[in-house]
Amino acid sequence: MRLRLRLRLMLNKTLILLTILFFTSWPYAHGQEVKYKLDSIAVTAKRTGLTIKDNLITYDISKDSLAALKSMRTLVSSMPLVTYDQIRGVLKVNGEGNIIVLLNGRKSLVVNNSNFSYISEFLHGKELQSISIDVSPTGAYAGYSAVINIVSKEILSNFYSGSLSASASTEYKIGSSAGLTVAMGKLVLNTSYGYGRTNLRPSWNYTESRNSDGSVSEHYIASDTTKKVRGNGHNMGLNLSYDITPQDIIFFSSSGSFSDSKRNINSFSQIDGNRNFFSNTNKSDAKSGTGSIAYQHFFDKKNQKMLTFQYSLDGRVNKNQYGATGGLNRFINRQQTLSADYLHTINSSANWNLRLAWFARKYDSKSSDYTFLSHNQDVVQTELNGSKRVGKFRFSGKAAYDFTADRAAFNSGASHLNDDYGCFHYMARVQYFPRAGHTITLSTSRNVYRPDISVRNPYRDESVPGVVRQGNPLLSNSKSNGLLLSYVYIRGFKYSFNFSISYKHSSNEVFATTHTLDDGRLLYTYENGIKNKNLFISPGFMWNPSEKFNINAFYRIGWNSFGHPEKSFSYIDHYAYLNAIYKPWKGGEVTLNGMMVNPSIFSSATAQSTKAHYIVTGYVQFAQHFGPLMVGLTIDEPWYNHDNRITEYEADGRSFYSKQSKPAHIVRATLRYTFGRARSSVKRNMREVRDSDRTK
Repeated sequence: MRLRLRLRLMLNKTLILLTILFFTSWPYAHGQEVKYKLDSIAVTAKRTGLTIKDNLITYDISKDSLAALKSMRTLVSSMPLVTYDQIRGVLKVNGEGNIIVLLNGRKSLVVNNSNFSYISEFLHGKELQSISIDVSPTGAYAGYSAVINIVSKEILSNFYSGSLSASASTEYKIGSSAGLTVAMGKLVLNTSYGYGRTNLRPSWNYTESRNSDGSVSEHYIASDTTKKVRGNGHNMGLNLSYDITPQDIIFFSSSGSFSDSKRNINSFSQIDGNRNFFSNTNKSDAKSGTGSIAYQHFFDKKNQKMLTFQYSLDGRVNKNQYGATGGLNRFINRQQTLSADYLHTINSSANWNLRLAWFARKYDSKSSDYTFLSHNQDVVQTELNGSKRVGKFRFSGKAAYDFTADRAAFNSGASHLNDDYGCFHYMARVQYFPRAGHTITLSTSRNVYRPDISVRNPYRDESVPGVVRQGNPLLSNSKSNGLLLSYVYIRGFKYSFNFSISYKHSSNEVFATTHTLDDGRLLYTYENGIKNKNLFISPGFMWNPSEKFNINAFYRIGWNSFGHPEKSFSYIDHYAYLNAIYKPWKGGEVTLNGMMVNPSIFSSATAQSTKAHYIVTGYVQFAQHFGPLMVGLTIDEPWYNHDNRITEYEADGRSFYSKQSKPAHIVRATLRYTFGRARSSVKRNMREVRDSDRTK
């Protein structure tokens, strides 16, 4: 009997204890506290799935159990060398913005640079297989600094996603934009619209000549003050792609923009006693439209053997009216492009790409004094890229030849320019991969630069008060040769280091000479003859101790030397860059971006700085996500009242002092809402979209 009582008493006590524990733990088990604790455990857990082979960094998301519910934006920005500006929507790899985003190895309307800001919030790790970064691309993408390839688990289809955003700043700028991506079976649609209005605060620049003792000389004094700038701008785009068959795809893209601006400027100049004062209102408006159609056939989708044909038309119209002279200039610029590309992947270690293109450019300008210029260019380009892996080495190269027919007629009279010329470009590169995560690269290249139409134009441009510019149709090509040696080391998610030494030598570059007209205005004319040499040493590193903190730093110091037939110059050039990102809590992000530069690199060919005047520029910004809503705040130049740029230089035997100022402490607020819906399992097919950008 006593034993039964004791057992019953123990059982009652146990039930009472369990009941107390249940009721006391209930709110914690079903409240935010346990979620917070689980989140904190997830943050400190070790990430898996990262592999580094040669110049390719791969994050196998399927092997990381913590990645399923994370957004694609979070997963991509956590990769080594990657930084992402949430407010501006800009992706960078190793500090470089010249990257391309691919989906399943191809360019895509579903995921690309333009819609990454909202698609990356819509897709999550559960839809993705892996993310890879090629930090030294070859073949068809050799012109990019990096390639980000996102591999989906399935074909992405039957969904829509988009964003709405608005921004305003103390610089009296307001803007709004919208973007939408829709995938319906074989059809993909991508559209965007943006509007911006500007009412700028004043900025000014001042230049004076000085005697040998530093006193002000009467030879040259000039200043410009911008009292007010008002502008409106609209831009829109529409892109479509349709899978005709599993091997054939057709693309259509179009974009357009139009803007107008009004600028009030006061200009004063005094040259050798000749005084001039201009108070004017300049008006301008611009329109542009681009359209293209492309067809692509896959001979082998798995090994990426494909042929692409594309035709595009680009038209731009600019009108400028200048209050000081009453002048009216109108510029019409059109370009047609017809191209064919063939990409052939031999195997996983070798590929080659052949491109043929024809450009027909037409430039017409007409001013109020009946000056008329018609400039036509026909360019034929051939380019061959190739890459081959042999053991621990990868050899790659590019060879290209361009032929140009240049024609220009002045005032509908005899031709002032009738020139045919060709040029050869090449790039050769060898990479050595001694161990995983280590890459050593040696490359050499030769490029040719042709003076653009605005420089070659054989007529005077009097659009700027106090300044007259005159082109030279006899300008020839500028040739440059470069050599680069670099080393990159990547250690998992946490650390990377890079170091490079580069040398460049160029000859026959374009430079400007300055003359004074009888009325005191400056006349700039262009000639060939500049020789340029530079040697740069550039170390950099990225440190990512946890998902909450990332720092990316870069420094460059170099020696620059250049000269024209009359004089040579040399100087030391500095550049430092720092980007730090801290995530204090869930959805929050603080970014510090700073740069220190030597403004001597901004000097013209005839006016080189002889003293070091450093500029520190950058911004601080904060972004907070509330589910699909992002709120951002940016402060530009938080450490200066003004962005002052001071340059001292010598020209024509005299020393000059120049200073520029523009508003700083600019505060900008951004609000963006992201939306989307998957009608069934999130899918989308593999596709490529050809770029329709103009060839410079």
